[in-house]
Amino acid sequence: MVLRPVDARVLACLIEKETTVPDSYPLTANARRSACNQSTNRNPVTSYDDRTIDEALVSLKAAGLVRFVHPSHGGRTLRYRHVADERWELGSGELGVVALLILRGPETAATLRARAERFLDAGGVTVEEALTALMEREPDPFVRRLASGPGEREPRYQ
Repeated sequence: MVLRPVDARVLACLIEKETTVPDSYPLTANARRSACNQSTNRNPVTSYDDRTIDEALVSLKAAGLVRFVHPSHGGRTLRYRHVADERWELGSGELGVVALLILRGPETAATLRARAERFLDAGGVTVEEALTALMEREPDPFVRRLASGPGEREPRYQ
């Protein structure tokens, strides 16, 4: 399954926010827009409007990766949550690595290790184990190893 860049960004934001701000997850419309357009720790920085994000959410829902959470007793706001872990059968560590690579672009294993600590603690795997599992997925790997560029010591993963 190949996702459009905007779909991947919206999904990765939902995955990240589930772990980093569990008290406000599932996300409201305002929270998901803020997450998608966050300017720190993002590559590229985006400026999606609500309509673009809504279209991405509808596409992700059709793909079985997102669910809309309707308000219950006393609630007023529709919320959004991912179910990528169920759909793709990934652990939280592997899912976290995928989200970080989508949100931040190609990274080294060392950088991922530093940034994925929350995801990896919950999943009980190391970055190397998660990367290996994601690269060996059949029929389509989720991650690929890039050759080291000029002046780089470590390979990057995308």
